[in-house]
Amino acid sequence: MTRTPIETLSIVLRLPGLTVDDWLKIGWKLLELRESVEHGEFTPALERLGLDRSAASRLIRSARFFSHLPQVRKHVPSKSMMFELLPLDDVQLDELERTGCTGGLKLKDIPRLTVNELRHAVRSVREGVVPIHWFSRSS
Repeated sequence: MTRTPIETLSIVLRLPGLTVDDWLKIGWKLLELRESVEHGEFTPALERLGLDRSAASRLIRSARFFSHLPQVRKHVPSKSMMFELLPLDDVQLDELERTGCTGGLKLKDIPRLTVNELRHAVRSVREGVVPIHWFSRSS
């Protein structure tokens, strides 16, 4: 029995313990789905998957941004953390990938931050304010 792409995605979305790379693959599959359905059919397809448009949009955007950033992906432990990095612009993400740091946010510190701390850190980087104590936690 062959499953439709929506059926397959529906099954995968219910699997426990999905990794960041799994979520990126789901993002690419959602992009393929969006491009393959008729105009006006994407939102109903998302509803059948149990996803809202905002979550699907963040997954698609994450797939586009992070698929080509292996160092960043390696240091991002969860989908929530990945979503918190989305406000960084292309230059900041590229700098984070190449140098391990952007505006004071160090790649190696990301796994030790909480989601809330990362959200505030990204906001500070975007605003050009670097509260060092967020980035210098001891192990």
